[in-house]
Order: sequence, then structure tokens, then C-alpha cells
Amino acid sequence: MDLYTKNGKTLHISVSTVYSKWGKVVGRIKNEKIKNASSQQNL
Repeated sequence: MDLYTKNGKTLHISVSTVYSKWGKVVGRIKNEKIKNASSQQNL
């Protein structure tokens, strides 16, 4: 599964964690939604 931001940047998934191209954690997958890592808001 390929994920991209709305600006077209590639995201990577490892189990339930979503990473930016540079390896920074940008969110976590929970209940088929991605939660923002810093504020726990839906992305």
C-alpha cells in the first residue's frame, strides 16, 4: 500500500507507524485511520 500526503510526499508504513521520507514518525494507524503523532488528531 502506498501512502502520500495531500502535497504528494511519500509516506512509509511499518506495522502501525507511519514515517516521513526521512524516517520521522508522522502518525500511527488505529482503527483504519492515521492519527497525528504529535496531537493525536486524524490526518
